[in-house]
Amino acid sequence: MLASRRRPALSGILLVVVLVLSACGSSSPRPGAGAAREAGKPANEREREAQELKSGHRTLFESDRKPGHTPATEAVDDRAYPRHYVETKRALAAHDAVARARARSAASARRTRVVAAAWQEAGPFTPTVPARVTYTGRATMDSGRVTAMVVDPNCGKPGKGCRLWVGAAGGGVWRTPNALAATPTWTPSSDGMASNAIGSLAVDPTDATGNTLYAGTGEPNGSGDSEAGIGLYRSTDGGSSWTLVSGSRAVSLDRSIGSILVDPANPQHLLIGTDVARHGSSSANGGRRTPPNAPALGVYESTDGGTSFQLAFSRPPNPATAASGVDWFQGGVNKLGVDPADRTTVYAGIVGYGIWRRAPHLDGDSAWHPVFATRNPKDTYGDRTEFSLTRKSGHTRIYAGDSSDDQAVAELWRADVSDQPAKKLSTGNSNLRPWTNLSSKNNGTAGYTSYNYCQNGQCGYDDFVEVDPSNPDTVWLGGSMAYDELPTPGQITRSNGRAVVRSTNAGTSFTDMTNDARSPAEGMHPDQHAIAFDPANPRIAFVGSDGGVVRTNGTYVDKTSDCASRGLGKLDLADCNRFLSAIPQRIDSLNDGLRTLQFQSLTPNPQSTAYDVIGGTQDNGTWAFSGSPNWFESIGGDGGQSAIDFVDPNI
Repeated sequence: MLASRRRPALSGILLVVVLVLSACGSSSPRPGAGAAREAGKPANEREREAQELKSGHRTLFESDRKPGHTPATEAVDDRAYPRHYVETKRALAAHDAVARARARSAASARRTRVVAAAWQEAGPFTPTVPARVTYTGRATMDSGRVTAMVVDPNCGKPGKGCRLWVGAAGGGVWRTPNALAATPTWTPSSDGMASNAIGSLAVDPTDATGNTLYAGTGEPNGSGDSEAGIGLYRSTDGGSSWTLVSGSRAVSLDRSIGSILVDPANPQHLLIGTDVARHGSSSANGGRRTPPNAPALGVYESTDGGTSFQLAFSRPPNPATAASGVDWFQGGVNKLGVDPADRTTVYAGIVGYGIWRRAPHLDGDSAWHPVFATRNPKDTYGDRTEFSLTRKSGHTRIYAGDSSDDQAVAELWRADVSDQPAKKLSTGNSNLRPWTNLSSKNNGTAGYTSYNYCQNGQCGYDDFVEVDPSNPDTVWLGGSMAYDELPTPGQITRSNGRAVVRSTNAGTSFTDMTNDARSPAEGMHPDQHAIAFDPANPRIAFVGSDGGVVRTNGTYVDKTSDCASRGLGKLDLADCNRFLSAIPQRIDSLNDGLRTLQFQSLTPNPQSTAYDVIGGTQDNGTWAFSGSPNWFESIGGDGGQSAIDFVDPNI
């Protein structure tokens, strides 16, 4: 299975059924079809639209004259007409129109005494990946792209089971009550949400029951199909139902919510970080334009439980890229964190700007100050800095994963004493003495095990940095996949692909979590986005990727014996011995019943339309359906478009 590219030309918006309806696809009248509706609009709205068309966001059909204009971008133009972008309010109008159409169809059927066709979900319920399709040669199961996960803090307590909530890029929120079971049972958990694109999840730390949750809609991962959201949702019944947090919509419409922070001592005090997301991307790509009136990116704060939010901090886009007229990613907030020892100290990862902090007790004011400088602030797409906070020896420690997609570099940094004034941590342009760069580009060194951990310049799409909540010296990094290190003839197999790596010596060196110790191995899917731990035993990790969710069993074993047979040189052998010195004894796929595959195309066999269908998916290949809920992946990689020959359905 190959990773999707950093900004894949993909779609996959809704939970899979036999047909997928894009909410953006019927959001507005096409050219020549909406004159009456246009005339019926208030004069001020027509004026505003006219001004937008005259603004720097391109004249009506300017894109038709530009090189690189494609049928896909033309399709987006048609859907977005009279604008060149799709707004959330239009997607919501299309959502409502579908509901009205269903009601009209049912009423018509009653009048004519015709039985209306009933829709049934076709699956895949059991998404089987045969051994021949996997890169390890072991059969497994995959589901769609997972963007966020949270575990019930009561997991592992007597009689409590282990609830796990998963947020999918296009499948909404899903829940299992038994995440530690051999085969967890999954239930869709999005009732009340008007969006299936999930960017973040959080459990309210002030609710001891673990029943109060927050879900931020919109995906912040910077891909072509990272769909925009419509606000923050709250559940007080463990995810059985959700309601919109009323003040969030105005500040996050047409954006994504990349991170959520609930004050650990005051549930009325909320912070959210908004990030770039898109409307209108199709399976052939096109669109990706953010409406010009979208709210400013930044950290938004509420002190009334979300009834209202105010912009607490923001940074502008890079002028060099803003001048191009394209909305890139600088200024998006990908991570929020609160100091474990001082809830008034809040950190924010800002795309293109590193890490900033508001710490009244440390800096003497309520302003936001830079505490970590990113390596390449002029990155076209914006450097992404992920971080994790912990306590060690009476001080707050920060692990920071900093990257530049343009330079195809990612490095791990650590500051052991971050609880000091910001001016001692960073000048804003460079990092000061408390910070140590733990990565090295020199093959054969301990620092090489974290160098370029996202691989392929993909940190803008797939990246996590997370410390073990029980051990400040154990930290996990997730990226894409080192494809050139997989066991293929002619390649330097110094690792097992290092899609996920783990350190138990405070980031000095890492071991490879990608494959388990069985033969053939269960392997993790490429492109990592989220990680969560069993609070009763944090050695057990749940990892979310483009291929769904897997779980490590908490036991790690030495497999350096594999290195001797790989024909490696001295330095590569040293790397291999480090990477394989502690790998998971067992990795288990948790994807049976997690129905979130993102289909980009569906094609029925013209000679057997009901029971012979194939469909391409995002980063999970092309799947085959023959009437059973157990579909199988027929070929890996990105699925894209698919077809069955009309004359010879064997083709």
